[in-house]
Amino acid sequence: MEFRDLENFVLVMWSGDLDEDRLLVHFCKNGSWMQPLRCRGAVTLDKNWSKVYCSDPERGYQISVFGLNEEESRWDKLEELQHRETDTAEAMLQLKRGKKDRMLLATTTYSFVVWDFYNLIPRGNHIKEMKKCKEDAEKKDEEEEKTDVVSEKDLRQQGIVLKLPHTIRNISTKMTQSNSFMVSNNNTYAVAGVRKNLYVWSLETTKLIKILDAHFGRIVQLEPLTIGAWNNVITSSIDRTVKIWNIDNIFEQVHKIDRQELPIDSISLARDKQLAVTVTRSCWGLWDTSTGRLLAQLADAPLGAIVTHAVVTPTGDNVVTAESGNVVIWDIAEQQVVFKEEQKGVKQVLLLEDGSKFITISMQVTTEHIDNLAVAIIVARTLPDGEKIYSVEFELRGTGYKAAVISADEHHIVAPGVDKSSRDCLHVFHARTGARLHRIPIKNSGIKDMQSIVALPHKPHWVGVVGNDKAGILDIKTKRHVRFVPRWNGACTRDGKIGLCAPSRGGLDLIELKRGTSLQQLISRAAEGVFSIITMFSSTDQYVFYYHSGRKTLRVFRTVDGRAVAEYRAPAEVTGVASAHGGKAVALASQDGCLTILNIVDPHE
Repeated sequence: MEFRDLENFVLVMWSGDLDEDRLLVHFCKNGSWMQPLRCRGAVTLDKNWSKVYCSDPERGYQISVFGLNEEESRWDKLEELQHRETDTAEAMLQLKRGKKDRMLLATTTYSFVVWDFYNLIPRGNHIKEMKKCKEDAEKKDEEEEKTDVVSEKDLRQQGIVLKLPHTIRNISTKMTQSNSFMVSNNNTYAVAGVRKNLYVWSLETTKLIKILDAHFGRIVQLEPLTIGAWNNVITSSIDRTVKIWNIDNIFEQVHKIDRQELPIDSISLARDKQLAVTVTRSCWGLWDTSTGRLLAQLADAPLGAIVTHAVVTPTGDNVVTAESGNVVIWDIAEQQVVFKEEQKGVKQVLLLEDGSKFITISMQVTTEHIDNLAVAIIVARTLPDGEKIYSVEFELRGTGYKAAVISADEHHIVAPGVDKSSRDCLHVFHARTGARLHRIPIKNSGIKDMQSIVALPHKPHWVGVVGNDKAGILDIKTKRHVRFVPRWNGACTRDGKIGLCAPSRGGLDLIELKRGTSLQQLISRAAEGVFSIITMFSSTDQYVFYYHSGRKTLRVFRTVDGRAVAEYRAPAEVTGVASAHGGKAVALASQDGCLTILNIVDPHE
């Protein structure tokens, strides 16, 4: 429906059946109704509402122009436009009038079509001939006249067809609506937004001359901004951004930033090489962190793989992944699978003994288990051969898996679970043999609501049980409670002296881990609402990283004096933060599929 006022309006009717694209146009002018006009696929009117441009049901999807005959209250066919005889079968998805009613812009399944009714678009032959030397002036004039005639017929009735690349097609987003495109200020280029990309054609040659990676989500709308000297196009996307592009700069050198198609779920960095491994749902990515290049995107199954975990060894030689119910070991140099074995429902992958062994913890909820309990299986294997060393089971709750930890001396695996009377406990296993050593009730730590557990780096037998507002430290050898640490979130320095307090409501403090007293307030507590927060120490403990999902900023503080060193606003939601290059850099994985490596530039250093 489109209204000028209550006496003048247009109604476009449709059956509502997606396989049926016939339309009926009802038009009311000064309170009197015209005879309905039948058309199909797409329809548009000129500025004065005196002409209708639509796909003619009698001519397939070719466009006809109908003029308003007020005396007889009907629409009369004025002319028939062509856009190539062969294209009658190509569905017409959208029609729009260009600025000042000069052009008609059509979107079809595989292309875009422009009709220029003023016929001012320069044609290739025309320009070339004008540039030739003046020797045969008279002949040239005759030839130019001919080309003018051809060009006139060419453009007023024969549209300029701008083809999309072979695998790309336009889709109908709503009846009579599809992907929009626009013509630049001087009628040189046409720009369209399809999927995530901007496509640029030359109207003179009809060739596709540029494809720009515009957004990381589908482009929803594209509008021209060509007023006065402005020669811009505005795009909005499902990635929640609006971008304004200057068409005059469209041929500047493009520096493409590598990214994966889907959001990155997690990130793992090699210690000895400048390599990173990222996980997206369909594959895992191998990156060179010194150049920012995505070296490879790999999955064992070429189609339909579901990758949930990927961990790179410290040496950077192998990657262990969990993919589609299998544990897979990859050789990085060859980019080949060297081992694969079925293990369904993998929840965690942990490396042991400098990457020479690894354990996978998988969980399966079965109907036999009552009270929402499940059994988890720990399987230890060698790297890179994948030989099974042992496999051991423990019970846990079926919902909300809590990650297991390996003690600082790598002698024990500590996994949260439940005991025989289904009370929360910690299962302690010998890391070399898999022998079960203890079940320690959580209540020994004095924490009722366990959120996570953490191995303390300076005391191999100590494990921190992190609750909502405090943490309790347990000794896994004596099974005794050591002490409470108020407000601690589980992150601490390698000497076990300093921890972090970062409530989801805002604020960040360095706390002393003996008594939980504040050493330094890094961010003051302003009530900003509850957001997800990622915070940690760098690998050398020199810096504290703090990412806030509401502000989308990563802030870096010096541990020594609590001074802010840097603040970086990420272009998309960050999903993972890691310390890189021996604590001199920070790696960010984000929802737009990008891996960003930032060097920490500290004036203090």
